Amino acid sequence: MKVLIDTCVIIDALQKRDPFFQDAQNLLLLAADDDFEGYVSAKSAIDVRYIIRKHSHSEIDSRYILNVIYDFLTIIDTTGEDCINALISNNNDYEDAVLVEGAKRSGIDYIVTRNIKDYADLGIPAIEPSKLIDMIIERA
Repeated sequence: MKVLIDTCVIIDALQKRDPFFQDAQNLLLLAADDDFEGYVSAKSAIDVRYIIRKHSHSEIDSRYILNVIYDFLTIIDTTGEDCINALISNNNDYEDAVLVEGAKRSGIDYIVTRNIKDYADLGIPAIEPSKLIDMIIERA
């Protein structure tokens, strides 16, 4: 199962944001244990780095954290075609539309996010972290 993890879920885990931290952390641990194929968009990777750097005030720490994340999440690139297709998609949020286009091109099965409504009816099911965790447990 190929799963694209949205920025908010990664940040929930890294910043221990309640009440979302536990599910986000468990999801990343499942990805690290290869219970599913985890992906992150190039845009999300950039955003995560910016937030980590701003929070930690350390370039070394932010690079270290990204290296750890990249050990178990594959980065999906963004192409010009993704940007063009996003313009004609049903999504009013251009950034989300670009992410979805890259996910479609990469054969992603689910987008895991807390913002389900942002991804409704865009061709890839959006699922909350807790629901994906339940699916993985049931599958085991």
